[in-house]
Amino acid sequence: MIPSRTLVNARVAYATAEKDWELAVEVRNLTNKLYYSDIFDNRGSTNFDPGRSG
Repeated sequence: MIPSRTLVNARVAYATAEKDWELAVEVRNLTNKLYYSDIFDNRGSTNFDPGRSG
């Protein structure tokens, strides 16, 4: 079971009045937290757990 989490992203854009071009800046993961969306336990055949480091 994976607990709930909050992801924070932001995007700011500027477009000309004629819509000729647009300039945008985007930031993903503003909180700089690492979340696993799923974990596959493969320790039975390889003795490796990708959900843990070290």
